Amino acid sequence: MIINVKQIPLEGEPLRGEDPPAILELANDDISFERPVEYDLFAQVQGHGLLVTGKLLTSATLRCSRCLQVFQQAVAVGHIILELPQRALCQPTCKGLCPVCGKDLNEAACGCTVSRADMRWQALNQLKLK
Repeated sequence: MIINVKQIPLEGEPLRGEDPPAILELANDDISFERPVEYDLFAQVQGHGLLVTGKLLTSATLRCSRCLQVFQQAVAVGHIILELPQRALCQPTCKGLCPVCGKDLNEAACGCTVSRADMRWQALNQLKLK
């Protein structure tokens, strides 16, 4: 959306409508927007700045941080970037992928044996000290 500040009256102006999802400029391998971004805003010139308040509504396509499945999440916020999760989860109980074979553990158990040892210390455990 492009706002022409010179055309906004002193009392402010309501802005309602929708823009294509590309306006968000946030698309990458893990986040995309395919539905239009609906907006209900109020724009007002304040001094040398522009104050815009209101809500945005769209749907984000996210990739789960644990199992890598793609899922949809509704987004209705005043600041869309802060609303997106840092680590997206398709569901709070997502079991993720097996670290050995890569199977999606939400679908079924794989039978792999996963070591619970802290691998960060493995190189030190192999040292032979006299």
